[in-house]
Amino acid sequence: MMPPRRTAPFNPRGFWHWRHAPVVVMLAAAVAATLPPYLIATWPAPLEAFWAWLNRGHGADGVTNGATLRNLGLILLGLIALPLLVWRSVTAHRQAHRQFRQLESGQRGNRYGRLQDAAGMLGADSRQERMAAMFVLDELRCEDPAAYHVPVMRLLTACFQDMRGPERPPKGEPSAGGAGSLYTADEKRLLFRTLGTRDDRMKRAERAAGYHPELRGARIPAPLACHFLDFSDFDFAKMDLSGIRFEGCDFSRAGLDRCGLRHCAFFRGAMKGVHMTGNAIDGATFHRVEGLSPRRLRHNAYDCEDGLPAAFIDATTGEEQPVDVTPAPETRPGTVGFFAGQSMGPLLYRRSATAGPR
Repeated sequence: MMPPRRTAPFNPRGFWHWRHAPVVVMLAAAVAATLPPYLIATWPAPLEAFWAWLNRGHGADGVTNGATLRNLGLILLGLIALPLLVWRSVTAHRQAHRQFRQLESGQRGNRYGRLQDAAGMLGADSRQERMAAMFVLDELRCEDPAAYHVPVMRLLTACFQDMRGPERPPKGEPSAGGAGSLYTADEKRLLFRTLGTRDDRMKRAERAAGYHPELRGARIPAPLACHFLDFSDFDFAKMDLSGIRFEGCDFSRAGLDRCGLRHCAFFRGAMKGVHMTGNAIDGATFHRVEGLSPRRLRHNAYDCEDGLPAAFIDATTGEEQPVDVTPAPETRPGTVGFFAGQSMGPLLYRRSATAGPR
């Protein structure tokens, strides 16, 4: 027995294309043969009547039907175009928002990759690679402070772990701070300036994360000049800043405890709410520093026997005032501080050169 014959399913498109094509052609030819003569014989009368109706006026002002029809058409076109315009605007806004999110996602991935690469380059043996990494990290936190400022600050402050020397060398011996350090003196100065370059967006990110930059025990090589940097809320405890010149820098609410400030120069900055005790301020200059007074310097000391006294110029009156400090404490084994008579090399800033106008 033979299997039943399978038939193809009915295809209306193929049926009309093949079976009824001659019929369609004949109907089209008949219409084309009869319609033009009919239109030629009858078109003048209807058109003339319509034209007369358009030119006919009505109302007291004699407005024609054509003008009324034109105004109605314009109103109808406006009603049709208004929804289309709103729909087009909404669609364009959605497309722009979608493209912006895609672009932002791509930039976020690119920044994260740059952050990883720069973090790896910070420990490179090449000086050029390390400095390039610092510039890349600084650029990242400027582009998106909310997401990258705190991570970048943590990376940069971690670099100062390599710059910390012993808490106190024996009396008469030079400090070993920075011995065997991976970073050169120029790189250390660049890192320090980069940390102080902050704006309001970056400080808001720090407050949101509860982060306070910490440089405890780090040693910054002099000479170094810092201009208009923001070190507010920094923790500089046990840090050696000797010989550095700060001009217009903000140290508000910073922690300056048991630091080396020998021959430092502070010009026209701010130290509102600064915690400043136990520092060695031999030969230091405080010239018109807002929020600072000789009374607040009373809990510091002169570390060297032959050191120059500190110079203080009042921010309001511009007059020089004496700085009376407590005596240097006795050196005890195991203590931490800068009052052990450390040798800090030649004096970089003399009082006569930094005291300013009297």
